[in-house]
Amino acid sequence: MAHQAIVNTSRYGYEPRFLLTLADADAWKFDQTAALAVAINTFLSLKVSHTIRYSADPPEGFEKTDRIMAVSLVAKVKRPG
Repeated sequence: MAHQAIVNTSRYGYEPRFLLTLADADAWKFDQTAALAVAINTFLSLKVSHTIRYSADPPEGFEKTDRIMAVSLVAKVKRPG
């Protein structure tokens, strides 16, 4: 996901994805996610994201479009070395 700093303590990212199966070209999918992460301190960030998933040929009983709103607490862990 490409990230862009809004201010030094926040990041915004947007990731679109188009998926096509050559075996079944009518069953294509499109996903897009937008996310904003704001630092609480040097270790923790609060992240809010919104995802839309579209499937041109979903399994029976499922909708074509899913919408997901998520709030996450993200911890930065540095590897030793």
